[in-house]
This record gives sequence, structure tokens and C-alpha cells, in this order.
Amino acid sequence: MVKVSYFTSEQIMSFVLQPWQVVFVALSAWVNQRQQQIIEFQNAEIEALLKKLGKKRVLLTDDQRRLLAVKGKALGRKAVLSATTFWSFVREFSPLEVYAG
Repeated sequence: MVKVSYFTSEQIMSFVLQPWQVVFVALSAWVNQRQQQIIEFQNAEIEALLKKLGKKRVLLTDDQRRLLAVKGKALGRKAVLSATTFWSFVREFSPLEVYAG
């Protein structure tokens, strides 16, 4: 059998992470974790406000609609539709109704 190597020994040795790369990865992981915590908090806050509002329509001003349109466009159509679909599902089927049946 012939041993086929895709990398030279020099390339393999140069793959060792540098200290600044380790710090960068750790910092990125911390920032990602912090952002995820903020997103979870904001989702819980939105859910509590929607629950308090009940089945009433949310009336938005033109400025609020414009702001949401700009933010939604930056996210893209798929992200906005999936979020809208998710929240409509949450409002339609509360946990009590799902398990009551």
C-alpha cells in the first residue's frame, strides 16, 4: 500500500493555534453566549407582553411599522416569515389548549 498524504509535515506543524487565536475563539464564544442570553430574555419579554395583551391587535404607528420593515428587510424574508409563523403558532396554541385535549 502506498501512503498518500494530503498535507506536508510543514503544513501540519503550522496548524498549531497561536495564543491570539485561542483568545479570539474564547472571546467569540463568550460574545455568542451573551447574545444568546439577550435573545432568550427578549423572546420571553415579548411572550409575556403578548400574553398580557391577549387577543387584541397590536396597533403600531407609522414610525414603528417603518422601523420594523427596515429591521425585517435586514434579516431577510425567510427569517421574518419563520418568526411570524412561530409567534402565530404560539398565540394560536397555548400549552394549556394543546394538553387539554
